Amino acid sequence: MKSIEIREIHQVDQKLVDQVITLLPQLTPIHNLVTQATLEELVLDKNSALIGAYSEDNVLVGMLSLVVFTIPTGKKAFIEDVVVDQTARGMGLGEMILCEAIELAKSKGVKRIELSSRPSRVPANKLYQKLGFKIRETNFYRLEL
Repeated sequence: MKSIEIREIHQVDQKLVDQVITLLPQLTPIHNLVTQATLEELVLDKNSALIGAYSEDNVLVGMLSLVVFTIPTGKKAFIEDVVVDQTARGMGLGEMILCEAIELAKSKGVKRIELSSRPSRVPANKLYQKLGFKIRETNFYRLEL
C-alpha cells in the first residue's frame, strides 16, 4: 500500500457498506447491524462523521466515527469504532485517521474528545496516549436496549 487518502465520507453506496462489514469484525462481533440506511444516517447527521482511510485502489482500509454533541458545559465528542484492516496495520493509518477526527472536532468547537478502548488493545491504547488522550479514573457504564 503506497498511497493513503484520509477523508470524511459523505456518500454511502453498497460498496462502502460491504467494506465496513469487512472491517468491523476485526474490532467487534457486533457488526451485523450495518446497513446502507444506518451508514447514511451516520454520514448525513451534521453532528456525526465517518472518517475513512482509503488505499490507492479506493479500498476502505481504516475508519472511525466521530459524534459531536452539546451539553451544558460545552461541546463534547466521542470517537467510536476505530479500526484499521489487519493488512494495513503498522503504517500509521490509525494515527492519521485520529488526527483528522481531532481537527474536525476542533473545527466544530469541541472542547474535549473521549473514547474508550479495551485494555487488550495494547497498540491502540499506546496510540491514544501518544496523541494526548489521558486515562480517566471513572466507571464507564452501558445499558443495552
